[in-house]
Amino acid sequence: RSEIYEAFLFGALLITGMLYLSFYFTRKDNGSSLFFGFFSIVMAFRTVLYGQHILLSIIDNLSLMLEVRFGYLTFYLAVPFFIRFITLSYPFKYSKLLTYPMYIISFIYVVMTITTPYYFFYPFLNLYQILTLITGITILGVLFKRSLSRNIPAIVTLGGFIVLLSSAVSDMLYTRGYNSIFSLSPL
Repeated sequence: RSEIYEAFLFGALLITGMLYLSFYFTRKDNGSSLFFGFFSIVMAFRTVLYGQHILLSIIDNLSLMLEVRFGYLTFYLAVPFFIRFITLSYPFKYSKLLTYPMYIISFIYVVMTITTPYYFFYPFLNLYQILTLITGITILGVLFKRSLSRNIPAIVTLGGFIVLLSSAVSDMLYTRGYNSIFSLSPL
C-alpha cells in the first residue's frame, strides 16, 4: 500500500513541478513559478528515495550509498528552492539576511555531499536541520503577517506550509529516535 501511495505522491509532485515550470516558460516574469516547480520536482524525487525506497527497486545497480547521497541532495536543494519561491511570492524587508546565507550554506552542503565520503558529510546534517527549522519559523512569520492582511494566496500558502513544516519537524524528530507524530512529506 505504501508503495502505491509513494508512487502516487511522486507522480503528483512531478506533474505539479512540470506544470509550474510551464507556467514560468509561458510567463517569464513570474520567477516564483520556476522555483516552486524546481521544489516540487526535487520533492518528487525525494519520495522515491525514502520510505519504501522505490528508486532502489527500479534501478537494480543503484547502491544504497548513492541513494543516501541523492536523499541528502534533495534536502539540500529543496530548502533554497522553497526559500526563493517564498521571497519572490511574498517579498519582505530582511529577506536577503535569510536567503543569501542559506543559498551559500546549501551550496557548500551540496558540494560536500557530492565530493566527500559519507562519514564526513553525515555529521553536518544536524546543523542543516537546525538552520532549516530557523528558516521555516521565519517563513512562517512572514506568511502569518501577510495572512493578517487577508491576502488569500498567503493564507492558502500558510496552511500548506504549516503542514509541510510540521511534517518536517516530525521527521527530524523521528531520525533522532523519537516516535514520529505523523509524516506527510518525504523529508
